Amino acid sequence: MLTNIGHDAHSWRVDQLAGHGIRHSVICNQGGKGAPVAELVRSRRPSAAVFVDDLASHHESVARTRPRCGGCT
Repeated sequence: MLTNIGHDAHSWRVDQLAGHGIRHSVICNQGGKGAPVAELVRSRRPSAAVFVDDLASHHESVARTRPRCGGCT
């Protein structure tokens, strides 16, 4: 889970998501999500990757760095 919150809010976001039954690693970010998504794909080497976000600017950022990463809006 890649989220644009400050690192100081990391534990709060983990707890918030867990309260909804979502238990995943949480990575904090500020700004565009293209570079962090590219690093996640590079380091984890998944067979497929899908990017989901509610902001078009983040989809554009990811499309510039990982054009083969599918996405949903």
